[in-house]
Amino acid sequence: PVFRGRPGAGYPWSWNVVPWLAGQVLAAVPVGERTAYAQPLAAALVALHRPAPPQAPANPWRGVPLAERAREAPPYLTLAQRAFGGAVAAGVERAWRDGLAAPTWPGPPLWLHGDPHPHNVLVRDGRLAALVDFGDVTAGDPASDLATAWLTFDAAGRAAFRHRVDAAGVVDAAGWRRAAAWAAAITVALLRHSGPGDDWHALAAHTAHALAEGPSPG
Repeated sequence: PVFRGRPGAGYPWSWNVVPWLAGQVLAAVPVGERTAYAQPLAAALVALHRPAPPQAPANPWRGVPLAERAREAPPYLTLAQRAFGGAVAAGVERAWRDGLAAPTWPGPPLWLHGDPHPHNVLVRDGRLAALVDFGDVTAGDPASDLATAWLTFDAAGRAAFRHRVDAAGVVDAAGWRRAAAWAAAITVALLRHSGPGDDWHALAAHTAHALAEGPSPG
């Protein structure tokens, strides 16, 4: 931030002025053309995912054990069934339940971006330009950040993304199962807060179809 504002004058939250970064959001790039950005985005997240200090911000919606979000699952899964029906909703539910059954993150809390979906990734001149909107920054299980493998990419992009993350040797197979579950949870949350024709609704629909393929990111 170049300036940090405090609550006041009727506005109850802290606020920042941040630099302008040139580029377009990755969400504006057709899904089938995003694979070139998969490994650079994975590399950026790998670089970020380092042990965080105890004073790192807490976030009840990101990086926590999936069991802490399990109470939300039944109504969300019903919403997915209404929105998509059939095999797509079944894929969402399968990914969620498989991730919930996976072993929890065994390591120390790692720094997390918290919300690295394609509307928060900037690209410019064919290259990754920036990760923006660190409003959800926190520490915990990196699987919630890795949900972007489904939120952002198709099968080819997910494979390239996973290849780069796996090369770092931090996340195991259980971590990818949890990442798919996070993608399922975020998908239905997007559905809940958007409507047909909305950018978020389109993102949720794309992700749901990816999850219908099963919890493997390959």
